[in-house]
Amino acid sequence: QAYKSQQEEESKLNEVSEQIKQSIEKMPDLKELNKNIKISLTKDGLNIEIIDHLRNAMFPSGSSRMYKQMEDILKVIATAIKEVPNKLNIIGHTDANQYSQRSLLTNWELSTDRANASRRILVNNGVDKSRVNAIEGKADTDLADPKNPMAPENRRVVIALLRQVKANKE
Repeated sequence: QAYKSQQEEESKLNEVSEQIKQSIEKMPDLKELNKNIKISLTKDGLNIEIIDHLRNAMFPSGSSRMYKQMEDILKVIATAIKEVPNKLNIIGHTDANQYSQRSLLTNWELSTDRANASRRILVNNGVDKSRVNAIEGKADTDLADPKNPMAPENRRVVIALLRQVKANKE
């Protein structure tokens, strides 16, 4: 179902944001991961970032097999977003840590594989697969903390709910 107005969409995206925050707050296992989740409304839509912190990684180093806490966060997100009609992009980011020369894997594969692993959990938890617009791997090309390319904050997955109603050009 499409939105009737920009205000309706804005209001729904804000609801999704609140629902995610409140659900995580209520779950004892996830409560301390609140700081790992950054939600922001942009001109393009709602960005839900799941960010690594020193003591709370979402994936083992160099792997796209997620920890249970990442899966649990994605399930909360799936519940919050499965009823809204917005398309979504899922974007994986890594830090600047490079694989050994012998490895065929690079941060490009890793960031894409993590985004795709996130897509699987969302779809398996009720998000219609036809809403997935793009799976993207950015490797370390778009660092959250450019001054510290190895910082854990650079390792993140962004789920972007894309606006359906385009804002009027100002």
